[in-house]
Amino acid sequence: MPTTRSALALVDAAVVLILSLHSFAMAVPASAALEPRDVLLDQWTEIAAASSSPKPASDEEKKRVPKTQPDEKGRAGDEKKKEEDKDDDSDESDYIDDIGTWDGDAMPRPPEVLWAEGSRAVVMPADSSEQAALAWSDPGGDEAGAEPVIDLPEGSDIVVHGLRVVQDELWLYVGVPGAPVPLGWMRAEDLEARRPKPTYPLQPSLGIVGDVSWFYMGPEDVGEEYGGGWRFGLQAFKRVGRAGRVVLSAGYSRARGDPKFNYATPTQIDYPQNSLLQIVDLGLSPGVDLRLGTKTDVRLAIGPTFCWVRESANMNYDSLQGGVVVASGQKKESMQEWRVGGQFRMDLGLRLETGYRVGLLIRAFAISWEPESQKSLTLDFIGTQPLVGGSIGITLGK
Repeated sequence: MPTTRSALALVDAAVVLILSLHSFAMAVPASAALEPRDVLLDQWTEIAAASSSPKPASDEEKKRVPKTQPDEKGRAGDEKKKEEDKDDDSDESDYIDDIGTWDGDAMPRPPEVLWAEGSRAVVMPADSSEQAALAWSDPGGDEAGAEPVIDLPEGSDIVVHGLRVVQDELWLYVGVPGAPVPLGWMRAEDLEARRPKPTYPLQPSLGIVGDVSWFYMGPEDVGEEYGGGWRFGLQAFKRVGRAGRVVLSAGYSRARGDPKFNYATPTQIDYPQNSLLQIVDLGLSPGVDLRLGTKTDVRLAIGPTFCWVRESANMNYDSLQGGVVVASGQKKESMQEWRVGGQFRMDLGLRLETGYRVGLLIRAFAISWEPESQKSLTLDFIGTQPLVGGSIGITLGK
């Protein structure tokens, strides 16, 4: 009876051990490279070796007069205008880490993949009361007639050279990282596979980013006439420290307008037919690059801009004498100014496997303004209100 009970006890222990090994193999993630820790390399190696345009006709004040419907007729004060088809503008349009990914959420792998040759692990005795685990001369340990080689302290780093299953138990042929020969055989349950640390794509210290965005601007009169337009830009940046950036930017904005007003004096009436607004902006901005994840980040920048603003319009005109039209014709008027402004940029980006970065750009801007009220153009009649606006678009670069 004692022999039978002993046999049953051994069977129960083997079943528990096999289930534990199965749970362990399914739970442990894929191994990957880790950085070696300090070990007694010389001692272990020795043991292993031993074991084997024109102005108005008059200086009188010019007034802006709302346009009338095309079918109405009249002259001075009648605000007649026949609108032409407007042009369609729709077609004018360091973190100092190595590149890598974290596979910590990968599905559990079979032992032969998990413990492939060259994979790394750390000693973690299955018996929590022990502070070390034995390495043996042969797989199977004491039951297979093997001899103990060395006790490896908990937390020691090892590298796998091979594996073998003995009596349904997985054994690993291990050695010290950097040692010329392995040390011996250890139970897989006494080892824990190392997960790689999360790493980030290497980011350049210098780079260029291009962007295209749709913008809308005000004040109200400008927004009603021009609606929105397209902006094309470039940024050149230099990284400062771990997260700082200095950004030099340039952009060109363009929008076609549908004039809403005629411009009248006692001697002339101008009837704008279509208009064009162009802006060139140059900026120098400090900013930051904040990491959100392994492949995502947000770039923020704010700073001054120097802007060239030009508005032009094609128009018909009537010359008046005593309220009577004495001449009619066509002309083009334009005005251009250099002004100081400012901008704020937020770029939410995703780094691609190719090393490039694509982002969502949100931009806000303001440009100081001071008109003369002499041209038959909207920007010359908005007062001292600054030009303000925002845009949304995409970026592509490094």
